[in-house]
Amino acid sequence: MSEADTKSTAVYMTIKNRSNAGDRLIGARARVASKVEIHEPGKESKSVAAIPIDAGKDLEFSSTGRYLLLTGVSSRLQVHDRFKIALEFERVGRVVVDVIVEDTPPAQHRH
Repeated sequence: MSEADTKSTAVYMTIKNRSNAGDRLIGARARVASKVEIHEPGKESKSVAAIPIDAGKDLEFSSTGRYLLLTGVSSRLQVHDRFKIALEFERVGRVVVDVIVEDTPPAQHRH
């Protein structure tokens, strides 16, 4: 995120579903933003209501794919700042995770 941009920013992470049941990410909230949207990639990125996560699989949010978009960011986020996002899942409910602001997205691992 550019330090001059305090209106919106993308969040990248990997969500690991280590259970024996699938779930769906149905929303997210963060105190640093007025709204958090789940976005799908494409010619024109679009907000979606939910994303399924199969049992035993990972859901990747990256600069080249799906991402979480924070809008109405309340203050300038600096590199190394930390904040929490509450992820809402259909089956397991709310899971709160720590987010660390980075200068650029982390390198993609390929296995």
